[in-house]
Amino acid sequence: MSNPGEEQSEFPIDLELSITGEELLLRVEADVKDRISRRNIVAVIETGNIDHQKHLLIYDNIGYALISLDGSVSGMGPIRTETENIVVLCSMTTYEVPEFPTGGFSLDTNNLSNNHDGIGNKLLQILGLSFILIGLFLLFSPLFLTFPPGSGILTTVSALGFIFTGLFLLIVVVHSRLSDRFRSMEYHDRLAKMGIGSDFRPDFLPPFDKK
Repeated sequence: MSNPGEEQSEFPIDLELSITGEELLLRVEADVKDRISRRNIVAVIETGNIDHQKHLLIYDNIGYALISLDGSVSGMGPIRTETENIVVLCSMTTYEVPEFPTGGFSLDTNNLSNNHDGIGNKLLQILGLSFILIGLFLLFSPLFLTFPPGSGILTTVSALGFIFTGLFLLIVVVHSRLSDRFRSMEYHDRLAKMGIGSDFRPDFLPPFDKK
């Protein structure tokens, strides 16, 4: 069964898969779930039937891959090409499929790592504030401390250096947080287009009796 825009597998005709059938689908499912859990792939994976035949459906917001028991792959978009490579790997007896943790997983923005609260950004923020405080202290120190003649310019230059360095570090932290927020919004938008958290399903998906 094919949809408009559906592309058939481009496997070499003489390619023989060592592992096929339900074992292959189970291996592909485990491998893809492992990649999804590590954010190497942002996709939904489902098991179901088409014409009473078990299939594996993997889709994202712009395409899908449908894997049959014999290892053939049909679909559209970059996800189809990536799935073909995964099927070839999982069909090899020498390839060790990662063991996926028990309990499953879910795709949602709550599972995103809060990079903006990471140790690196916190250290940069502390350093930036420390440099600014040191710079302000040096800048105003001539008001309450006595320095040798001619050292005022050096003190002012050093103070401004600390202040600008601190400001630069704080700007880096702000940029990192804004970038993380943008990526989070983009990720959330992709999940919404995939139907995560709702009953919506992309229109380009083939008829599929999901289990």
